[in-house]
Amino acid sequence: HIDKASKQLRGSASLRCLGATPKQQLLLLCCAVLQQKKTGLAEVPLHQLAGHFYALSRRHGAVSVASPAELVEMVSRLRDGRLLASASSADAVRLLVQPEDIKHAACQHGGFFAELPWDA
Repeated sequence: HIDKASKQLRGSASLRCLGATPKQQLLLLCCAVLQQKKTGLAEVPLHQLAGHFYALSRRHGAVSVASPAELVEMVSRLRDGRLLASASSADAVRLLVQPEDIKHAACQHGGFFAELPWDA
């Protein structure tokens, strides 16, 4: 039964979608998870999300640093893919997928994704 449940989990639509998400966009989702955990709020202001994204991009160097225009485009694509949604505030977003799914997808990439401060 455990093997069957594990196969269903790995085959879920959200995990398949997250597995196909480009690294920059996945890092942006990871930043949203980390920011939610830090603040305890479901909504993440875009300026905080951007700040966290730029800091991690520069620190780890494994993902190229996006320009502000590219960051806006990434958020738009994640909204179109139903991974992010606009929050009640126009300048904030909220996740539409479970944080654990994002963490799982990130850890599957390995490298610096596995080293993110998930437990901080």
